[in-house]
Amino acid sequence: MKIITTLILVLAISPVYAKIYQCEVNGIKSYQQFPCKRDGKEYTLPKDISPEEQKAAVQKLDKEIAAQASAKQLQKEADDKERLIQAQEENADAAYQNARANKAQVLLDEQRSQDINRRPYYYPARPINPIERPVNPITNPLPN
Repeated sequence: MKIITTLILVLAISPVYAKIYQCEVNGIKSYQQFPCKRDGKEYTLPKDISPEEQKAAVQKLDKEIAAQASAKQLQKEADDKERLIQAQEENADAAYQNARANKAQVLLDEQRSQDINRRPYYYPARPINPIERPVNPITNPLPN
């Protein structure tokens, strides 16, 4: 059973050789395995390139791939430098904004300090005894 399956598989995979005809009807080219009814000719497939040409093509392709990889690496390095510069600019801008905010806070604190120093001293209407405990209005209501 394995031999028959293998034989069928090999025969199915093997290339089929048939004649191909190129026909032209109303300016449209078509390809078929039977001869054309009118003007048509047998089409022969172009032969594969020689091993030397294949090696040269592989070498050319390798050079192109290496050049593309080099260009991609250079672009990646340039992008990385650009991102680094942008991050440094953003950090510098954040530090500048922070310094401005700190300066504004210092000026505001200074202004408040000057305002406090300019106010007259406030004396409460009745002196507060620091030893006296505050009265809780719920548990100890004030006498009427």
